[in-house]
Amino acid sequence: MSKKTGAGHALVCLLLLGAMPLLAVARPADVPALTFTLIITIWQVAAALPLTLLEWRRGELRLLSSAALSAREWGVALLTGAMFGLSTWAYVLGAAKVGPVNFIILLQSYPLIAALMEFVVLGHRRGRAELGLTVVMILAITYLVSGGTFSLGNISLWSLMVLAIPVLWSAAHMMLRRLLVKARMTANQVTLSRLVISGVFLAAAVVASGEGQQFLGEFKQLNVQVPAAVFGAVYYLELLFWFLAMRHIPVSLASSITVPAPALTMLAAVLLLGQSVAAYQVVAMLVIAASLYGLLYVEMSRRS
Repeated sequence: MSKKTGAGHALVCLLLLGAMPLLAVARPADVPALTFTLIITIWQVAAALPLTLLEWRRGELRLLSSAALSAREWGVALLTGAMFGLSTWAYVLGAAKVGPVNFIILLQSYPLIAALMEFVVLGHRRGRAELGLTVVMILAITYLVSGGTFSLGNISLWSLMVLAIPVLWSAAHMMLRRLLVKARMTANQVTLSRLVISGVFLAAAVVASGEGQQFLGEFKQLNVQVPAAVFGAVYYLELLFWFLAMRHIPVSLASSITVPAPALTMLAAVLLLGQSVAAYQVVAMLVIAASLYGLLYVEMSRRS
């Protein structure tokens, strides 16, 4: 394993993460978020096929179906696939509801939530400095979602739904770590297996919601396919490089490298979409970024 390689992969994720919220809001207004999410997932699977074919020709192909997994491990794979499918739907819906800038800033709570879950589930101890930085981050998030007022009455339920995305990510990644080591799969095969399971889950959800017929109609529309294909390809690459990074460096370190993603989103939103950025959004972003880097410094100091 190489820390430099892992850091390089995480930097690619940084660029992709900065672009993704802007691509997510390109969904046509008349297309339901669930239907669009399934179309995106199909394009993600399509984006994974060329590398999968290359790995098959090299004799490196080892998907979950060929791994000797127990019933419990299969249950973990299916559950986490469903969790990732649910988080992708929340991603598509949440970006449109809270706006790309607020959305990407809220997603930066992932390292905080991952650390909290490691503390609660795995019993990893946290010092006073980490607890203090955690409180600062929570206050900054409250400041952001309340529109810079700290008034709980101004907090949208959509913002809380966005915060559920990193919770799903953290839980799924914690559950998957041992399974991925046992399966001995490449990052691409991990991503493809996850996407196929998520696609099955989303397809069932589309049928159950009564959107099946609309999905078939929207799938033929070019104005739907183009943004879905672009978003799907970028999302696949982000997943691929994220799993590549996880093989070399801890999740917390990889997450911290992607901290500046909101700044990229802000810049693109202003320059490309002509959107305005409020002062409270900049303040919240800077405070959260400083807190995340503080957490990283504390963690690195502990390990040295």
